[in-house]
Amino acid sequence: MMETIENNFDALVTALTLSITAPTDAKSAQAVEFADFFAAGMDAETVERAKEAALDASAAQYVSTMTGTA
Repeated sequence: MMETIENNFDALVTALTLSITAPTDAKSAQAVEFADFFAAGMDAETVERAKEAALDASAAQYVSTMTGTA
């Protein structure tokens, strides 16, 4: 179940996660465009935190998919 997006940071994490897990290059590129939009105006430290959160989320999604716990 997807969590509620409450702010631009959450939206950025979601867009970055989608860019990593997208089933096609075209969908990944679209997610990157959204990520760029949400990252605009954020400082570099905040964007880096979002990147780390997206990597964690995509790794967790991968594990749950591979173990059948999705």
